[in-house]
Amino acid sequence: MKGRASSARCKLGGVVAAVAVMGVLTACAAQPAASTDAQGAASSAEPIVDAAHWESQYPDQYQSYQEAGHAAYAHDGATGKVNAHVDVMNPPPDYPAPFMTGCLSCHSSAYQSVLMEGLGDGLFTADVETVKAMIDVGITCYSCHENDPGSLTPVNQWVLDAAEQGGIETSDGNMVCGQCHSMGDFSKQFSDPDSSTWSLLQVGLDPDDVWDYLVAEGNETPIVPTAEVVFNNFLGSTHDKAGATCADCHAQTAVDEAGASYTKHQWQSVGTDEALYENCLSCHSGSADDRKKAVEARQEGFSAGMADVQESIDALTRALEEATQAGSADADALARATTLLNKAVFYLAYGSDQSLGFHNMGDGSATVDCHETAREAAEEGL
Repeated sequence: MKGRASSARCKLGGVVAAVAVMGVLTACAAQPAASTDAQGAASSAEPIVDAAHWESQYPDQYQSYQEAGHAAYAHDGATGKVNAHVDVMNPPPDYPAPFMTGCLSCHSSAYQSVLMEGLGDGLFTADVETVKAMIDVGITCYSCHENDPGSLTPVNQWVLDAAEQGGIETSDGNMVCGQCHSMGDFSKQFSDPDSSTWSLLQVGLDPDDVWDYLVAEGNETPIVPTAEVVFNNFLGSTHDKAGATCADCHAQTAVDEAGASYTKHQWQSVGTDEALYENCLSCHSGSADDRKKAVEARQEGFSAGMADVQESIDALTRALEEATQAGSADADALARATTLLNKAVFYLAYGSDQSLGFHNMGDGSATVDCHETAREAAEEGL
């Protein structure tokens, strides 16, 4: 699996959703003929072809890519839109350089070929200015296609290796999303130059296995962003088993002036573009409005369940605060209750699903019972 997932439904260790899929950067600056490291030495990596190179061949896709510009994820004062790459590259004063470097693993297509190869073991010790001088490209076509727009090719090798180790099966089309929308071990991804430690796909998708791994690593309070467990939630779900891919729901098909269809590269959800409900009708009967009602009903029930679990977690949090303030609680009992609280918070977050229950619909998803486990842990702590 040299730098890519194998074709069809390849055996990969699981999760992660598209790097470039969910927000593609503004016009990419022209790329150098070859990547260079911090000292200016030529990198062995394949040069990244500038996205503008493909404009004449794929004009509609390129235009929609340009219009996307991470607009839903950041802000610039003038337009209210965001450019996530620029946000990462221009951190606030005194922002720790390792955090910026770690974020670029998904916010720059050149991360692996330029920063990882150029800095090596110094990946997280380089200062902000050094990193900024090396990276001049955000999320380009390369992140999902390499230098072949006709293919889907995930490029973040550390995620592919972890997925293979975790024994997860998915398609290349899903894996390009999973490169960034799966759960990483942020205690390592912002500090350890050994990339084999970064992705939690290495332990598979089962929340019990992930939790046990984190506890063994001494990390009972991991960062679990909902956007980065989407892939974990989706794999094994009803829609995944039916053969649906991320693009089937998040990429709208459009028709150009000549009547030819193409895939828009704006990567939205039905929450931001209800026209995407039309995509459901390739498999479902009824109308787009029927699908909207079904999704909203699912989300309403899912949200109510999350709120119920959160009440149990809040009750345990208050009980721990009161016991600590009273100063009379047994230290071992407090430690045990704290671990149960951490466990409950993790399971709630891991199964939270950014789509509020749509991604992990069905009994096949590894996260389908997460909320019940979270509730049990919180109640046991009480």
